[in-house]
Amino acid sequence: ELEQTVVYVTHDQNVAFSIADRVAVMNDGSVEQVGTPEELYEEPQTPFIAEFVGSSNSFDTRVKSVREDSVDVTIEGKNTTLKGRSIDGDIREGDSTRAVIKLEGVDINTTNGHENVFEGEIINRKYQGQNSNLLLHIQEDITMNVMTDDPWEYDPGDTLTVSWERNDCLVYADR
Repeated sequence: ELEQTVVYVTHDQNVAFSIADRVAVMNDGSVEQVGTPEELYEEPQTPFIAEFVGSSNSFDTRVKSVREDSVDVTIEGKNTTLKGRSIDGDIREGDSTRAVIKLEGVDINTTNGHENVFEGEIINRKYQGQNSNLLLHIQEDITMNVMTDDPWEYDPGDTLTVSWERNDCLVYADR
């Protein structure tokens, strides 16, 4: 209506995403990515953006195999394989990479045909009001966070199955 551009600087992602048409995320004084809130969340172009926007798990990984835009990676120093979506088109077998899994993409106690399925034990629960963040030990001393909508449904010591689709595991070249 005013035909004016307004720049609003904030550290609060919720505020930025709720009022902005376009958001610029900065990292060490440089613009890392510019886009709509949806673009930043759904199509983060760098591991920094993927980890910064929303909540996620991230792992240093190495490429096991590549197919078009999908990739299988192993967590560094482990035998655990993650099936993901390649964000960088030039990833090759043996490359060092970073895999980022958004918490919202992780399902608990249902596999729904997902390609990534792990069983683990809850080692910590952080109550957060309407939900709880669970720290889960899955295998080979690997831990990951998962969210549950029922803050009292699970307790430390419980065993869960967690799963996510290949598209919910974003794999970035390590640059």
